[in-house]
Amino acid sequence: RPVDSEMAAHKTQAISNQQPANEQLATSNKQQATGTGGANKTLAIIKAKIERAKQYPRLAKKMKIEGRPTVIFQIMSDGSIQYVKISNSSGEEILDNAALETVRRAAPLPYFEDPIRLAIKYELR
Repeated sequence: RPVDSEMAAHKTQAISNQQPANEQLATSNKQQATGTGGANKTLAIIKAKIERAKQYPRLAKKMKIEGRPTVIFQIMSDGSIQYVKISNSSGEEILDNAALETVRRAAPLPYFEDPIRLAIKYELR
């Protein structure tokens, strides 16, 4: 069962009060039950690496396209991405594709047993 940042935010404590709730990662029920805090740290590292790898598509900027695609992905034990797919489209193909590429570009990532669901926000300032 994927770790859903939006659903799990209600069940677990936020990783950081500085992150919007819709982008927070949280532990799975299994990890929460064991009381391990290492999962939160691992998820925070994964989130940070993905944010650093994010690139706003030039054409989307030029056309003032914003959105928040949600991806679901699985990390292999060697840090590679087993799969990444869109679980909730932004409604803009260019941003959906950018989100998929962002996760691939962020690899290698720390191993995490469960699939991870994460919203990637593309917002012009």
